[in-house]
Amino acid sequence: ISEVISDTIDNYAELQKKYADLEKEYHQVLDDYLIKVNECQDLEEEVRELRHSENVQQQVADQQAEMRREQGGL
Repeated sequence: ISEVISDTIDNYAELQKKYADLEKEYHQVLDDYLIKVNECQDLEEEVRELRHSENVQQQVADQQAEMRREQGGL
């Protein structure tokens, strides 16, 4: 019986270690995931800013073309 108890204690200790290792790995994967999510959000914001900038540039170009047409028509 004492051998069974000893084996059970050893198995429990081994399982605790495996659990701790898996928990550590889980937190590392979670941290990596959150970093990637933040990077994606930053890239999405950058894309929005670039699109806005392109839209503004197009609006300015359209206004300049309209002004040239108006000046040419005078």
